[in-house]
Amino acid sequence: MEKNYFILILLLFFLSASSHSSLIASYSFDGNANDSVHGLNGTVVGATLTQDRFGVASKAYYFDGNDYISLGNPSLLNFTTDFSITAWIKPMTNSETWPSVISKWTGNTHLETFWLGYYQNAANYYLGAEVTNAGYNNYRNTTNTTITLGQWQQIGVSYSASSHWMGLYLNGTLVEQWLDLLGTNIWNSSDPVVIGGVMKTSLNHAFVGSIDEIQIYDHSFAIPEMSSLLFLLIGLIALWRIAR
Repeated sequence: MEKNYFILILLLFFLSASSHSSLIASYSFDGNANDSVHGLNGTVVGATLTQDRFGVASKAYYFDGNDYISLGNPSLLNFTTDFSITAWIKPMTNSETWPSVISKWTGNTHLETFWLGYYQNAANYYLGAEVTNAGYNNYRNTTNTTITLGQWQQIGVSYSASSHWMGLYLNGTLVEQWLDLLGTNIWNSSDPVVIGGVMKTSLNHAFVGSIDEIQIYDHSFAIPEMSSLLFLLIGLIALWRIAR
C-alpha cells in the first residue's frame, strides 16, 4: 500500500512540474518590472508604481495612456504555435477603442503577433485577443462577457495552433472560446513585447489604469489537453482505490 501511495505522490509531482515548466515569464511588479523566471526584465517608460488589488503600495504599475513597459524581443517570447497569458488589471476611462494590456506588433499595419486587451463599444467593454499567423489575422472578442472599469479583475488568453483554438478567461473562468482560427505558425517580428500598449513607430492602443501579476506561458490550456489531464486524474483515482 505504501508503494502505491508513493507512486501517486510521484505522479502528482510530475504533473505539477509539467505545469510550471511551461511558465516563461512572471512579472509580480514588486517594486520593479523584473521577471522571476528567466530574467526577461522589463524597461519601465513612464509607468509608476501603485497599489495592488490588496491595497499594498508599490506592488503594481499605473499607466496614464502615455506609459509602457518594454520587454524587448527575447527569443523565449517569439512563440511559434502555442501560448497563454494572464494578467490582473484595473482599467480606467480611456478614449482608445482597443486598449492593450500586452502585445507584440508584426511590423505590418494593424496586425499584432499577439494582443490581449479589451474592445470598447459604447458603454460596454468586451475582453479581446488577437493572434496573427502567416497569411491570417485572428481577432476575437467576447460577445456577452464584459470587464468593469475601476475594479481589479484577472483576464487571460490561451491559444493552440494545432487545435485552431483560442479561449478568453475572466477571473479564472473560460468565458468564450473558438475552434475556427486559421493558419498555423505565429507570425513573429523584431518588434518588442510591450505592456500597456502596442509599440509601432510610436505607442498605440494605450492602456489607462493599473496592471499587475502578468504570467506568460509557451503552452496552451486547450480543451484536448484538459481531456488528457482528465484521463490522468481518472488513473490516479483508480490507483488510489487499488491502494485501499
